[in-house]
Amino acid sequence: MDDLTNNQNELENTSSEVTEQVTMDEESSTQSAPDDCYLPEDEYGNTIYTSEWLQKYTSISGWLGFFLFAVGAGSIISAIYLLATVNPSDYAGNVFLTVADPLVGICNLGVAIYTIYAFNKRKPNAVFFAKLYVIIIFATNILSLIGGEFDTTGLNTEKRTIQGIVFSIIWFIYLCVSKQVEEVIPPSFRNVTKRDWSIAAAVVGLPLLCLGIGFAQISSIVSDREKKSAELYAVPISEHERTDGKIIFTIPYSFSCSDQDVEPIPGVTIKLFSLENDDIGSATLCSDYDDDASLSNFNSYHENWKDDEVKYKVERDIDSGTEQINGNTCFYKVVSYDINGIDVYWRFHLLFDKSSGKVAIVSCYDRNEDTSYVNELLQSIRFK
Repeated sequence: MDDLTNNQNELENTSSEVTEQVTMDEESSTQSAPDDCYLPEDEYGNTIYTSEWLQKYTSISGWLGFFLFAVGAGSIISAIYLLATVNPSDYAGNVFLTVADPLVGICNLGVAIYTIYAFNKRKPNAVFFAKLYVIIIFATNILSLIGGEFDTTGLNTEKRTIQGIVFSIIWFIYLCVSKQVEEVIPPSFRNVTKRDWSIAAAVVGLPLLCLGIGFAQISSIVSDREKKSAELYAVPISEHERTDGKIIFTIPYSFSCSDQDVEPIPGVTIKLFSLENDDIGSATLCSDYDDDASLSNFNSYHENWKDDEVKYKVERDIDSGTEQINGNTCFYKVVSYDINGIDVYWRFHLLFDKSSGKVAIVSCYDRNEDTSYVNELLQSIRFK
């Protein structure tokens, strides 16, 4: 009986010691917790966060880290690409349209840099600018898909555009539902100021303003050209003359002439004249608006006009240079090819009229037996 009583006393003592130790550990734990671990609450019981506290007690990893990496890398690549590939000739030489695309790239880069900075510094507007970046990417891809013109790699370009739209939607949803995003930038901590909205308006508005002014100017130019084209069609011409609304020329003696409307670029129609004489040669003539009277521009035209039949044949340079025809600058190049044992000469000419911003394109093939028709044709061209 005494042994049982002693064992019971020992158990009670042990239990008391364990209880005291647990109490001491809890008190010790409470006392050792840093003061800044606890945040005050507002009158509604919501925690009042600070950027410093969030930087110390939250971390960026996983999908959020990948998102910020993608934002940084994508914006840098996009900005460099748009700046490196901008070409005024792709925008009809219009300054505002030329500037619009690079401006979008620069604005996106600015938003991307601030988004990465804001998340790392736990700024209240971090999620706002992240969503703004995604929305801009979505909008630019939509505009590209609706109004873009795809080249020979068009299918791949269109595929990348659609992928950009899909990923933009996915990332936007992620920013809305991600638990890590809520942890790093809690909803109650988020705040968007008037300054943030002003920056967002500028980032979106400046490229749109450039596009608006550019399209207005292009529309005005197109209307003016249509008016002048109608006036030129109204000019009386002889039965041996032809016009496409931009130039008037005379058919060389003994040549026949036919014409057809072609569409080298979707939405852009030009009239192509074909001149034929079986004993002498043939010529193709058309006109366009282009005031870039430079050798590099001429070489670009020359390469694009090269016939598929002679593209891979040996080309022998015969003559090239510039001359003045009726006060207009004419670039020319003459080459020859051996086709089935016959020397065929290709004479390519660009005749620029600086005052009207027009260019006449004349491409001739012959056997170099009678070339008088070339000068006859070039001398007859009138721009107004």
